[in-house]
Amino acid sequence: MRGKDLKVWACDRARKEVTRLLQRWKLSLWLENNGMKKAKKSGHNYFDFEKIVKLQLNIDKHRPLGGSQYVDLPGWVKAKKAVVNVKNSDEECFKWAILSALHHDEVDQKSSARVTQYHQWKEELKLAGLTFPVSLKDISKFERTNPTLAINVYGIDKKEIYPLRILDAAKNGRGTLTCYG
Repeated sequence: MRGKDLKVWACDRARKEVTRLLQRWKLSLWLENNGMKKAKKSGHNYFDFEKIVKLQLNIDKHRPLGGSQYVDLPGWVKAKKAVVNVKNSDEECFKWAILSALHHDEVDQKSSARVTQYHQWKEELKLAGLTFPVSLKDISKFERTNPTLAINVYGIDKKEIYPLRILDAAKNGRGTLTCYG
């Protein structure tokens, strides 16, 4: 679909969607009092638009949040010395992050960010059925196959850390991931 056909399709879809939302939100009295055209059809009140004055359509590629390769953390996070940021070159950041959380006391602390520190444990996690990079919605699948683990995920934006996924408090386990990118 190109040019005029896309514009006609988008305007028609927008008009129908706005009409549906207005009906759902039951704004009929407000609309009537503010000059919106009201019509009756099959005993139901409904609103219809005659034209759309302006329609702005923004299209962007959807990139679901998920881990992938190593991303350098902001200096203020590094300065806290509370995050192990494993320097992986594959798309298995999730696996390396989990292993670093499970075995951080068992590796050389001076090189805990090296992926080679965790190779000896790479087969201990049950990863069947996961696609890398792992998306937030697939973490539950991981937890079902690894029932002793429960994962929290935090995001970083500017100078703020915020929760993206918090585990059920009743579940026993450990593991916290921080997503940044």
